[in-house]
Amino acid sequence: MNIHEIKNKLSTQMVLQHYGLEIKNNHVHCPFHADKTPSMRVYTDTNMVFCFSGKCDHGNKVIDVIDFVMLKESCSKHQAILKCKELLGVKTTQSTSEIFHLLKAQLKRSKKALHYLESRGLEELVEVGSNHRNGGNQVAYLLPHLKNCVVFPLKNTENEIVSLYGRSFSSTVKGCHYYLTDRKG
Repeated sequence: MNIHEIKNKLSTQMVLQHYGLEIKNNHVHCPFHADKTPSMRVYTDTNMVFCFSGKCDHGNKVIDVIDFVMLKESCSKHQAILKCKELLGVKTTQSTSEIFHLLKAQLKRSKKALHYLESRGLEELVEVGSNHRNGGNQVAYLLPHLKNCVVFPLKNTENEIVSLYGRSFSSTVKGCHYYLTDRKG
């Protein structure tokens, strides 16, 4: 299922209902700021919402169902897409390998993780990722129990990624080791 299909099949009403937001006269209380009078307009024909409040960080922007989930869950666009698929009843389990490849792509955006690897003489490693928040936008950690870790794949005898190992690069808990539950490899 692609993004276009999600936006066509997942109604704004379904998303708002999932988050316990009640639509009255095509408006809801905006969940992104203190809202006494419903300031978020719901456009059911286009599956979009728009907050008219000047107090809202997301006001004056058209928000589609995927962006709404991303903002509400404080997650990445990819995670929001998976959540939207889940709301549509589509099974969306990510393999450990898929998760690792997302973390690997994230590594180049983490100065702390890159510095940690360099300080340990590991900057030339190819199979390493980073599980960190992406800048000031407070996007959630992909794996909360491996937060602020450089992440390494654990492989089986067939060279398939079956689990992950994390080593903290946080200044408060540097050097701590973390594994996924049910560790293998």
